[in-house]
Amino acid sequence: MKRGQRISPACFVLLPGIDAKEHFHAITYKASAFFVVVDRLTKEFNIDYNYVMKTDDDSYVALDRVEAFLQHLSEGKAVRPDYIGKCNDALSPIRDVEHKYYTSWEEYPEKMFPAYCQGCGYLLSNMFVKCLSSHHNVGTLRYLKHEDVFVGLLAQR
Repeated sequence: MKRGQRISPACFVLLPGIDAKEHFHAITYKASAFFVVVDRLTKEFNIDYNYVMKTDDDSYVALDRVEAFLQHLSEGKAVRPDYIGKCNDALSPIRDVEHKYYTSWEEYPEKMFPAYCQGCGYLLSNMFVKCLSSHHNVGTLRYLKHEDVFVGLLAQR
């Protein structure tokens, strides 16, 4: 890819692997690094984009449907959403220590999680990604092992 090269709206790029131990609780670190890398690479190569999609490696994405959805979403609207996905609202953390998604009171002391999009796949606007990276918001927020809730906390900021 050349500096300043325009890419198709449906184009996607697989980023090189982020060197982190493969473990459920490392996903937040990997996703955070992904956002920063996207911001830096798109700046370096002058790549204009509207959204970046984070998805699990075992998910199938129908890119033509995502593109059609985004086109429909932006028709006649001056303001685009910054965070798109299947969102959860008003969910409480699971406090059962035997559960896979256990969250301790020390890790997250509030009774309810913020609204967040499920981690299997969501879209972040270029504005969202730039804000996260340029203001170092990713590194200043308390760590949560649930990457999707972590991004919801970032969106709340």
